[in-house]
Amino acid sequence: MQTFDPWFVGLIGAAGLLGALVPCSVLLIAASSMLTKNVYATFAPASSDLQLAKVAKGITLLLALVVLYFTLNAYCWPST
Repeated sequence: MQTFDPWFVGLIGAAGLLGALVPCSVLLIAASSMLTKNVYATFAPASSDLQLAKVAKGITLLLALVVLYFTLNAYCWPST
């Protein structure tokens, strides 16, 4: 903040945030589709592609909320 203007520091921070969101979103979508195909499709084999797509979207939202909860409460790391 002493070297650069605040708007430039904000621009660097926004670029870092976007750079972190892209791999996280890919991992989230991959995990939800894996759970949909390997877990949900096992219990409901007669599901259509539309139903599987809806379930995958729901699992994506659920996983995102679980990860957000763990992030905000810091339960991912043991306390020392």
